[in-house]
Amino acid sequence: MSKKLSVLLGIVLILSMLVAAAPAPQAAADTIKIGIVDSLTGNHSAYGLAAVDGYKLALKHRDTVLGKPVEFIIVDTKSDKAETALATSRAIADGAVALMGTSSSGFTIAMNEVAAKQGIPTITNFSTNPLVTQGNDIAFRACFIDPYQGWAMAKFAYEDLGAKTAVLLYDVSTDYNVGVANYFRSSWAEMTGDPKTLLGEYYIMMGDRDFTAQLTTIKELNPDVVIIPNDYAEVGLILKQARELGLTQAFLGGDAVDLPEVAEIAGDAINNDFYMTTHWSPDAFTNEVSNNFGDYYREEYNRDPDATAAVSWDAYNILLDAIERAGSTDPKAIIEELANTVDYEGVTGQISIDEEGDAIKPVVVLGYIDGVKQLIKVIEP
Repeated sequence: MSKKLSVLLGIVLILSMLVAAAPAPQAAADTIKIGIVDSLTGNHSAYGLAAVDGYKLALKHRDTVLGKPVEFIIVDTKSDKAETALATSRAIADGAVALMGTSSSGFTIAMNEVAAKQGIPTITNFSTNPLVTQGNDIAFRACFIDPYQGWAMAKFAYEDLGAKTAVLLYDVSTDYNVGVANYFRSSWAEMTGDPKTLLGEYYIMMGDRDFTAQLTTIKELNPDVVIIPNDYAEVGLILKQARELGLTQAFLGGDAVDLPEVAEIAGDAINNDFYMTTHWSPDAFTNEVSNNFGDYYREEYNRDPDATAAVSWDAYNILLDAIERAGSTDPKAIIEELANTVDYEGVTGQISIDEEGDAIKPVVVLGYIDGVKQLIKVIEP
């Protein structure tokens, strides 16, 4: 064998060894993974489980994007901010190209802090506190925000209920409840022209079960309306105890009340003169998807849907629309297209995303009449 041939064969051998040692190129993902970060256990699990039902129903009716199946990575926040951060990291590590959740503002803020460091887009279904999206380019929402909800509550109480005086009774331990109370207060003062028409503010904590002391004081003040922007468990008990004490005023809650459990807890006390601001009613909107949603949900779960599930459907479809427009799962492209959402026709009405990543959309007001939740009015933005 000639020297030149020997050298040439040696080079070929070395190159073949290098090729064999090199890692094989990664195949394109077979599925597009979307993380669901929410409370499956703990004191916020009613919201998280309702949200997951909405997401799964949406997936059943739209299970592909960019020609590939959508796969959910579902992680549990355990209704805890530290656990939320850990759950978010797990979902991202498992390949989620975007995240949906959570159903509580405090937990969503914790999720977004982790997601922002990785540049992963998020869209929340049910977190209404403005801080969720402020100063965070990766964060979006399908729900309205508390300033608008607080304004809508004040508007309904003042204009529709004809209230001239009000009292706030709210949970000071959660971001959501404090936020809605703050925005109601400022909107009420602006509408009435007199801050003193808010006769008082009384405080509770999540997990409290006896509200007799606060309600007794409120009864003595005799306001026209009592504003209770709290979670369903506390609201159900407040209504029950208020009626037992002889309070006959109207009570007005926020979107966190829109779960069937509140009626189970309150019993007959929920009937007549209890109202809530929320996201959806089967009679509120006339577009095709809103009209069909109730039937889809009842067929799948054999019960009536709630607002959490409805707005979760919208969050999922807004995200998939953005991925379709982006033409890829590149996070930056998805973020850009989420920001470009305009006039999405959803279960909860027409939605556009503003420069903060917030949804511009209607507020629905519901009331319980003879045990049945009914549409009272729709307040447009």
